[in-house]
Amino acid sequence: MAVKQTPLIAQYLSVKQRVPDAILFFRLGDFYEMFFEDAEVGARVLDIQLTSRSKDGVPLCGVPWRATRPPIDLDLWPAAPGDGGGPPGPGMGRGP
Repeated sequence: MAVKQTPLIAQYLSVKQRVPDAILFFRLGDFYEMFFEDAEVGARVLDIQLTSRSKDGVPLCGVPWRATRPPIDLDLWPAAPGDGGGPPGPGMGRGP
């Protein structure tokens, strides 16, 4: 799929390259978003709506970050806080 390399997509793909077998929940504002194949799997497993970025057709789905606490086990987070994945830490945007 030819995808425009926006800074967001470039960061996502960089993190995903390091953890290709993990489902990457990517924090964007008040949501954890999944893209590409992760979105297809996530939508099916979590029974949520699969949609796409309107201009480039990248599959995506997401959940409000507040809806994920505490059901998502923090051991599942594949990336370190601050690089687009992982749970938010102190001082990293809005959060408890």
